[in-house]
Amino acid sequence: MNIIFTMCFTGSILFLLYLIAVRIFKNSLSNRWKYIILKLVLFFFLTPLGFLKLILHQAPTQTDFKLAGNIPIMVSTPHSTYTNSAYQINLTIVLVWIVMAIAAFVWQQLKYFRFKKLIQLSMTEITDLDIIDYVDHYRQTVRIKRKVRLYQSNCISPFTAGILSPLIVLPANLSSEKQRLILKHELTHIRRCDTLFLFLRHLVTCIYWFNPLVYLLELQLNKTVEASCDEIITLGMNQKDRKNYASLIIDMAANDVQYRTTYASSFSNSTNGLKERMDLIMIPDKQKKHGKRLSVLLASCMVLCSSFTAFAYQSPTELDMVCNSSNNPLLNIRSSDTIVFQSGDFKLTNSSSPIFYDYQFTDTDGNIYKIDTSDRSEYAACNHDYVEGTISKHSKKSNGGCITKYYDAQRCSKCGKIILGSLIDTETHEVCPH
Repeated sequence: MNIIFTMCFTGSILFLLYLIAVRIFKNSLSNRWKYIILKLVLFFFLTPLGFLKLILHQAPTQTDFKLAGNIPIMVSTPHSTYTNSAYQINLTIVLVWIVMAIAAFVWQQLKYFRFKKLIQLSMTEITDLDIIDYVDHYRQTVRIKRKVRLYQSNCISPFTAGILSPLIVLPANLSSEKQRLILKHELTHIRRCDTLFLFLRHLVTCIYWFNPLVYLLELQLNKTVEASCDEIITLGMNQKDRKNYASLIIDMAANDVQYRTTYASSFSNSTNGLKERMDLIMIPDKQKKHGKRLSVLLASCMVLCSSFTAFAYQSPTELDMVCNSSNNPLLNIRSSDTIVFQSGDFKLTNSSSPIFYDYQFTDTDGNIYKIDTSDRSEYAACNHDYVEGTISKHSKKSNGGCITKYYDAQRCSKCGKIILGSLIDTETHEVCPH
């Protein structure tokens, strides 16, 4: 769950920086760069950047280790698994989060299928060769490799849907000039894969349903995806053409439906914010040049600042304790308890050291050596270089069980001489697993 909260925190920081920048600079920022920043917000929400910290993380050294009572703890032994109340509370929170996320996703899917069924009843395939040729020519111009299906309907405003196999639905009985403006707009959505990012927006909303910022992010994306597309379409237009384009958007907004699905990008997605969209369309290109440079600079600074929060992720620590489960001090741990491990009482490894020999030495890197119990005269002549580790003495019982004793020890890496330390713990099995 820690990685989810880290991703949520990182994405939220970038989005808050975006909102502050938009509030300060208002219409001075380029809509295309606003859209790029919002796509980066989606990326931060969905990408576990905290794992980069694990790649850069160095191997830990043995030292005193303290587990405070409010830290979730799970202890696995050969006999069972034990958890404290803090871990159980975290597990409950995770289950609630998963159930709500799945419920939100299923609800959106049901809305999509309802929308799809409704539209299929009213739309027919376009067979006009002029429209088809224009779309094919424009696809080649902007390098769209995916095949685009064309439909028309009398009861809906224009929209684009589909990711791998996109389709465009146009209103019937439009003039050729209006059709071409709408097709340019919708093909721009397809070229930029906007329906994919709208789906990712929906995914973020489902995953982080508990974060109020993701709903504001959804509103911002709905508005910015269309405004940025308008900015591309009107590039190089004179004021008269811009006015005609703005009038077309207003006309199409009158036919827009309120049950618009997450997976569709609409030409006139909502009447909300329509005035702001019209104002942006009428701004000449010359007034936007400085806004582009400012947008690039702000985007770079915001991404840099929010990236540092990814390193707040703390990965879980696994403690492999060498002790008898009957004497394990963690079996009955409570949330109010505090456990302190002294150096040598635990190892940061993935599992207990395997028993290959009845008498063996395991160094701190996990290398295992068989111990020679015979007297060796070369010990005295060796310039010893000792390595820290543990010794395990394994003995089988007549009833099929076994007992293993663990000691602190040092071993010479040159001649193999052993210096035996104190007993760490004893492990007993009724049936020998080794």
